[in-house]
Amino acid sequence: MDIKNKTLYLTSLLAVFLLPVFYLQALTITVQPPQQPLQVGKTSLVKILLENKDKTREINALEGKIKISSSDDVVSIITGGSIFNLWPIKPSLDKNIIAFAGGTQSGVFGGALNVFTIAIKPKTTEAIQLDFEGVSAYLNDGLGTKVVVAGLPVKLSVLKTPNNDDELSTLVSSDDLAPQSFNIDLGKDLTLYDGKYFISFYSSDNESGIKDYEVTESGFETVKSGNVYVLQNQKLTSTVKVKAIDNAGNERIKTIKLNSGSNWLKTIIFVVLVIVAGLVGYLIIKIKRRKS
Repeated sequence: MDIKNKTLYLTSLLAVFLLPVFYLQALTITVQPPQQPLQVGKTSLVKILLENKDKTREINALEGKIKISSSDDVVSIITGGSIFNLWPIKPSLDKNIIAFAGGTQSGVFGGALNVFTIAIKPKTTEAIQLDFEGVSAYLNDGLGTKVVVAGLPVKLSVLKTPNNDDELSTLVSSDDLAPQSFNIDLGKDLTLYDGKYFISFYSSDNESGIKDYEVTESGFETVKSGNVYVLQNQKLTSTVKVKAIDNAGNERIKTIKLNSGSNWLKTIIFVVLVIVAGLVGYLIIKIKRRKS
């Protein structure tokens, strides 16, 4: 192989290895540590950020896992202020793994996009490491094209002497706004919940994040719920109240009245009127024909 061909071969080979690197660099997940180092006995907020610098490749969903070396130090996980408002898998800690799957109705791109926030309160001075595992994004291209998201391990140092600031307490205490307004939708699917009627709802809170939902169905006790609640009264004659509560204790309440009985009555009356009108019209036409 001559020098020219050898140079061309090496250049092509190098390009093959570098292309995936450039492709992934435009879409990365990282950690934004607090301005002050983590300190023993104090809660600090660690943000999980997404970098999507290629505006021609907007994404509308992200999924993956984060392995954290000291799971006992995780106080809570906050989705307030996230770029995603839909959470098929809301970020939650299981042993030392935080699994998540978030989405949005429209595509997003840009730098330092907030995915969610981890509140950490170290018990010792041992450094805390976060490793990203199997993080993937889905392009907003109408096809849901799946792409790999790069993420390097991050190690957070912990100091022994605590300061006087608790970031989580500051965030919660400064949140005096109720969660965002939301709708309650009635649904039924033969493949879900044994074909029973259910309601679905979703609120968001850009300050401290949603903590719980409480559902009160008339005639039944109040229960805590996720974004979906299977109705206990399947006759659809009850009133249902949904309360969204954020981490600061602020509340937003929505109510829906289920009155299928009156709806069926209206439908029956309408059908009867149509039949009667048809019969009257038929008789009039028949009488006119006889006279002619």
